[in-house]
Amino acid sequence: MGKNPFISSLVLTALGFIPALAGIFLLPLYLNQLSSEEYAIMNLVIIFAGFAAMIGNLKLDAAMRTFYFDFDKEPEMLKKYLSQVFSAGLLLLTLFFGVLLLLGPFLFELIFRSEKLSFFPYGLYALATSFLSLAKSPYMIFLKNQIRLKEFAYYNLGEFFLIFALQAYFILVLGKGVEGALLGSLIAQAIIFFIFFLLNLSLLKWKIEFAFLKPSMRYSLGIIPFILVNWMIIRGDRILFEQFSELKEVGKYALLMAILGFSRILLNAMDNALRPFLYSRLKVADLESLEEAHVLIRYYVAVSCLFLSAILMLSTFLPLLTDKTEFLEVIPYFGWGALALLPAIMIRIYNLQLVYVKKAYEISRLGFLNLIVLLAGFYLWVPSYGIMGAIAAIGLSNVVSMLLFAQRSNVYRSRKIPAFPSLDIILICGTIFLIFIYWDEKNLKLLSILQFVSLFSILFLFFRKQWKVLFRMKEGLQKT
Repeated sequence: MGKNPFISSLVLTALGFIPALAGIFLLPLYLNQLSSEEYAIMNLVIIFAGFAAMIGNLKLDAAMRTFYFDFDKEPEMLKKYLSQVFSAGLLLLTLFFGVLLLLGPFLFELIFRSEKLSFFPYGLYALATSFLSLAKSPYMIFLKNQIRLKEFAYYNLGEFFLIFALQAYFILVLGKGVEGALLGSLIAQAIIFFIFFLLNLSLLKWKIEFAFLKPSMRYSLGIIPFILVNWMIIRGDRILFEQFSELKEVGKYALLMAILGFSRILLNAMDNALRPFLYSRLKVADLESLEEAHVLIRYYVAVSCLFLSAILMLSTFLPLLTDKTEFLEVIPYFGWGALALLPAIMIRIYNLQLVYVKKAYEISRLGFLNLIVLLAGFYLWVPSYGIMGAIAAIGLSNVVSMLLFAQRSNVYRSRKIPAFPSLDIILICGTIFLIFIYWDEKNLKLLSILQFVSLFSILFLFFRKQWKVLFRMKEGLQKT
């Protein structure tokens, strides 16, 4: 365990995102070696596999995140619980994988419009990869909660480098295209799982005590609807887009969402870092703590806006990665895409507040309403306006969801935090994005740099009176 729990937790959070970053680092390879259609196929089958895997183990890995703390003071019971969750999850995934081997071709025909998306071999490779990754997930959560930095790092870094090397080999050397990308990920995941399994054979139990796991299974079954709705909003949009567009357009849209989606990885890390400190200040609720909570929220929104601004700036340099016109055509959409995602930053703040007062049902209900608006927008606008229609649908669903989350958060919030604590920052950021969108496209790179520098400078001035609060909080953290 690290000497500083706070620093160790941040390191573990960063390490946890490393496998997801493989797709970002491999973008130059994809954009130069795959066509837009192939890139679409790869994205769609991976999304399908992720959806199937979430159902396959009944989200027992999510139960591990919560019920771990019921046993963390009893090492023997914790070991038993980990073994039972791993064994039950592995059994469920194996059974579900067998079912999908039979039903996979039928499901692909039912879900996807294009005949180029085939279950064998694309869907099979993606499913096996997702299932192997999810099978070891309970143990990875265990390592994270135990703050076992070295072991956690070995698995995540090993997975990252294996995926990178094997995909490069299959695509560049063997010329296998999208099949090589999927096969490279599968082999990398299989190697990591094989090593993990050999080192932890004692985790496998042939007798599964379902009575012992009953509370965990009840919990995991209860959150599956929320997780699936959230998945549909975050990643299912590409499957929806395929229903109304050709694969070439799906590939461009998938690239747009992949690059903009990098902000979500960063925001997840921000959530994990913010949550304990925000909640601790809401719990104390004296004037100083409430001031710190307000500053924390504004700081979170400001840094999140800078993330989006930086991604918007970097998107204009896409020609450095590829000269394929079919991918470069997506550049004009990045400004609108960043603008559509701005309300999602505020949604995260309201979500954190609702979690604090334990209103999981409200979060699920609001997420479902968000999904309905998104589906309606896609149905109405994507057939006529393509990528721009999808961005408009995302923007509308985020605005509606932000207003609904703000209203419900205000009802349940017992602390004196403004209903729109950082609306000024969002409006300033949105205005700068709009100026960028409508300015002369001939100087796009220069303008993208100027919009980032302008936003950074304005936010720096905004926080000039609040630096003392942030430094005071930093000193408090160092003493704990």
